[in-house]
Amino acid sequence: MTGGGVASAPYVIFSDASYLTVDPSGNWGFFTPTGTELFFVSRTQAVGNCVPGIYAENDLYGQTGNVASICTLTPAVEGLFRVSVAINVTFASTGSIIECTYTDHNSTAQTDKIPIAPTGTGTFTAGAFTTVDRWSGEIMIRAKSTTAVVVKTISYATGTYDVSAVIERLAGT
Repeated sequence: MTGGGVASAPYVIFSDASYLTVDPSGNWGFFTPTGTELFFVSRTQAVGNCVPGIYAENDLYGQTGNVASICTLTPAVEGLFRVSVAINVTFASTGSIIECTYTDHNSTAQTDKIPIAPTGTGTFTAGAFTTVDRWSGEIMIRAKSTTAVVVKTISYATGTYDVSAVIERLAGT
């Protein structure tokens, strides 16, 4: 493997016999059936050049109060992120709001309410879920490196709910 890595056994073999390998350091390469390297990506290149994907996620069940951190990510480099939430209200609530706090690329602290809608009705709210239903929503943010992106609930009054959150990296420096 180029870049000083020691190739492991093929990690994925494709139908044309080309294959993908990953070395113990997390570097990976794609090879032809005859072993010619088509490309190599070091672990540090992948992180620096932004490999899109899920970087943080969490599922919480039977919540009866505010959750200070449903999901948290501290990105190594600045980037564009999609923050998604899904809520299942199992006992009528008098209101809770989903927020995302982060520091933007201008070093300004931000608090964004995630607009959510009950499944099937399409009526968005300012982030408050109040009736027994399944709710979901998402926002896109540009977050500064080495500062936390936190998804949380606030303004809880009564009710029981399950909540899931995902932070996906879409692009970055």
